[in-house]
Amino acid sequence: MKQPIQLLLILFFFTNFSFGQSVDTISLKVKAFKNYSVCIQSHKEKNVNEYLKYVHPVILKQVGKEKVFHNDASKLKITRGSISQIGKIYLDHQAYQFTFTETTSTAAEKTKNTNTYTVIAMSYDKGKNWVFFNAYDSVESMKEDIPELNSNLKVTYLPKQSFQF
Repeated sequence: MKQPIQLLLILFFFTNFSFGQSVDTISLKVKAFKNYSVCIQSHKEKNVNEYLKYVHPVILKQVGKEKVFHNDASKLKITRGSISQIGKIYLDHQAYQFTFTETTSTAAEKTKNTNTYTVIAMSYDKGKNWVFFNAYDSVESMKEDIPELNSNLKVTYLPKQSFQF
């Protein structure tokens, strides 16, 4: 039930705050967030094969299939997740791409953890399918691994954790 509500909220956001962007750009972001929703759901359900479809291939190659899917997360419970700061989409000839900020709160036993990070969404087939990864450095540094990254992408939050006991 939460997924349709989240998608409706995202659609509402785009229709009300995306002045100056074409309908095609909005449709591309809606498709990207539908893909991201499936990605998150497949991770929750521990559906590894489905989840791996949405991981950027360079990240998958660097980290490896075994490590990119966190099997040790079984004790963690996601208590809250939110998306904000949805960036401009860049329609480069190699890849469509944009960023957004995700904040996730988790709990395990007596520990609460909050992570805020920038996610980069990329499509290599003009928006039909999207892959994602958490920004791990500046865009210029990440371009060493993924040269097609657009230099105008805004990376606001790199992975950092805040724990509460």
